[in-house]
Amino acid sequence: MAVYYRQTTFQQRKYLFELVEQLGNVSEACRWAKVSRKTYYHWKPRYEKEGLEGLREPKSHAVHNPQTINPQIERRIIELRREHPNWGKKRIAQWIWKENGWKRVVAIETVRNVLNRHGLWKNGKKKKKRKNKGTTADSPNKTINIDLCFVHAKEAHEPNFSAFFQRMDELCEKSPRKREEGAVTTKDSGLDIFTHETKSYDEKMDAYVLMRRNKEDARRDTKNKTSNIDEIARKANIKQEAEELRAWKRKIRIERKKEDEEWRKYRGERIKLKKRWGEMSKVERNGFSEEKKRSDEECERKRAERRELKAKRDKEDEKWRNKRKEVKEGVNVVITSLVAILVIIDNCTRRCLGLPVFIKGRKVTAADVIRAFEDRLPPELRYIISDNGKQFIAETFQRLCTNKGVVHVRITRHRPATNGIAERFVERLKEMLAEREWKDVEELVMVLEEVILAYNDAPHQGLNGLSPDEYGRRLMCAASG
Repeated sequence: MAVYYRQTTFQQRKYLFELVEQLGNVSEACRWAKVSRKTYYHWKPRYEKEGLEGLREPKSHAVHNPQTINPQIERRIIELRREHPNWGKKRIAQWIWKENGWKRVVAIETVRNVLNRHGLWKNGKKKKKRKNKGTTADSPNKTINIDLCFVHAKEAHEPNFSAFFQRMDELCEKSPRKREEGAVTTKDSGLDIFTHETKSYDEKMDAYVLMRRNKEDARRDTKNKTSNIDEIARKANIKQEAEELRAWKRKIRIERKKEDEEWRKYRGERIKLKKRWGEMSKVERNGFSEEKKRSDEECERKRAERRELKAKRDKEDEKWRNKRKEVKEGVNVVITSLVAILVIIDNCTRRCLGLPVFIKGRKVTAADVIRAFEDRLPPELRYIISDNGKQFIAETFQRLCTNKGVVHVRITRHRPATNGIAERFVERLKEMLAEREWKDVEELVMVLEEVILAYNDAPHQGLNGLSPDEYGRRLMCAASG
């Protein structure tokens, strides 16, 4: 049975042992000090061994601050944050887990504390947690998500002559003298080149030709600089127009939401009125007929207004699409041709199974998709999730699914989130391709192979910080074990 002693202070214990020495009686001393005998005998061995110092509370032998972070990991957190300012605490933590063999050597909140301590954390609004994270397949290769992504085959940029002009400046020194506007000096005209008696004629002519070329290039450089300034201003205007267009679309969306809410509220009242009318007897309906008639007239008026409102919305949407098209055409990127990339993602592990490329661009047919599918469909496949693109709703594609014994799941119209895994990968694919360059389709195929390897080995927040490859390996180990 455990023995509990009364909590006493150092001064009380000191007074107790002084009384024992003076009185020579433990019971009397405990009565005067108002302390139990058990407390006295508990502290007596320490007092006999260490004296008065033994009556003090013993120091804790626990490790001081055992949760101190490893200095190397702390430095790595700061490096990742500075290399990738847009990364949050979760992504940085997951990347460090990957670098340490997927061991959780640092907690997500510890990353935030480190960033906050070094002034690299911005305390913004917390994101709302999603209640429904969606449903994924319970085993790999059972369900795949597919979609098409369109990118340019090659890009035509404006020529850059800055290196050429720099080389010309090194070969020919410019005149440091200033001249009045309209005046042409001997040195500016190039005639001073022929005054050098030590040079031969050929050397003088070569120097003169080089000087003239340098002047022409410098003039062209000035012109290009001016055009570059105009181009920067033009791009700034395009960006401003795009921001105004987005703000206008947001405003329209808010207004439409309010109008739809009012319409739904009115429809609810109308349904209640109809239900009430159906439950009335003939006598009650006679007294309610005038109100019913007014309600019907108001309903017809509301419906007419609703039809006019829908027609107005169609015009606004058409106007918005035209403006967006004008803004896109104003971007200074000349797209010579498009290629289509078929995205094939495993629904369970988020692993990219392949990125076949079609040079046809937007003219991809169902037959092209089927040929790309032949070598990439896993034998355990049971479901294919896709949007309602013409390539996926064609009869030939449906015939393929029937022959393979696969169920084709088509998403709900205007609900791309139903195919969210493929849509999110398309967004990530465009981000990764924006960091890379290619000259033709052959180089694009090589770039896509690098993208597949990088994506499958990178931490994925939908997989609790594991990469698709690592998540798939763990599922296989769990199934075999």
